[in-house]
Amino acid sequence: MTDSAIAISCVVPAYQSASMIARCLASILAQTGITPEIVVVDDSSTLDVRACVDALAVHHPQIRYAAGARTGRPADNWNLGLERARGRYVVLVHHDETLIDPLYLRRAVDRLDAGGGGLLVASHELAGDGGRSRFALVAGLARRLRLPPWTLYGANWLGPTASVVFSPRADVRFDPDLTWLVDVDFYARLLAGRQALLRDDAVSVRSLRHPDQITARIHPRRLALMETRSLAGRPDRGLRGWRGGVLILYAALRVPPWRWFDNDSRPAPAGAMATRWRIPR
Repeated sequence: MTDSAIAISCVVPAYQSASMIARCLASILAQTGITPEIVVVDDSSTLDVRACVDALAVHHPQIRYAAGARTGRPADNWNLGLERARGRYVVLVHHDETLIDPLYLRRAVDRLDAGGGGLLVASHELAGDGGRSRFALVAGLARRLRLPPWTLYGANWLGPTASVVFSPRADVRFDPDLTWLVDVDFYARLLAGRQALLRDDAVSVRSLRHPDQITARIHPRRLALMETRSLAGRPDRGLRGWRGGVLILYAALRVPPWRWFDNDSRPAPAGAMATRWRIPR
C-alpha cells in the first residue's frame, strides 16, 4: 500500500493485553468499503502483543508493528504512532476500544473529504452500561448549544479516542505531562484556528471499562482542576484572558472548595500500573 493510497491510519497503542488487542484489531479489519493502515505501537514489557500482531500481519499486510520506548508515559507511545501513520486522516483506537459500525471509517473519510478535512466526532457506548456514556450525553448538549472548541478543556465532551477521526498535523502532539486532559488538550489544539469540527451521531465505537484504566487510578476532579489551572497559563493553548478564567472557575466548581489547592492525586497501587502513569504533582 503506497502512501498516496492510504486514506486513513488507525493508530493502536498497546500495553500488556494481547486478548484486548486481538479483539480491537479484529474490529478494525471488519471495516468495509475502505482498507485502513493499522499501526500498532507497543510499549509492553512482554512479547505477547507483538506475537499477536505478527500472526495477523501474515494475512493482513496493512498491519504494521512499532516497538515504543518504555518511558512509563503513554503519550510517548501515542506520539510514536502519529509519527508512523501515513494516512490523510488518523484515528487512535486504544486496545480497550472496538469499532462496532462496519461503515464508520468509510463514512468518516467521505465526510471529512467533503468538508475539507478537520475533525469528526462520532458517538460511542460503554460496554456493559446498556447505553451511551456521559461523554455522549455531554457531546449532545455541546452540539445543541454550539459550544466552541476551547470549551473542550472544561467539558471534556469527546470521549474515547476511537470516536475522533482527524486530519493530522505535524506540529500537534500529545503532551506527556498531562493525564486527565491529555486528549482534550490535543484535540483542542488540533482544532485551533482553522479546522472544521463535524459530528456523526451514529454509535460507532464501544469502549470497555476495566480496572487498569487511568480513571481508576486518579481523582479526576482534583486532577482536572490542577491541569486546567496549569493550561490556562500557557499561551500555546489559547487559554489566556477570560477563557482561562472561565475554565478555572468551571473546574473549581466541580471540586470541593477545601480541595482547591490540594495538588495531591490518588497514588497508583503497587504493581505494573504504578509506574505506567506519571501523575502530575
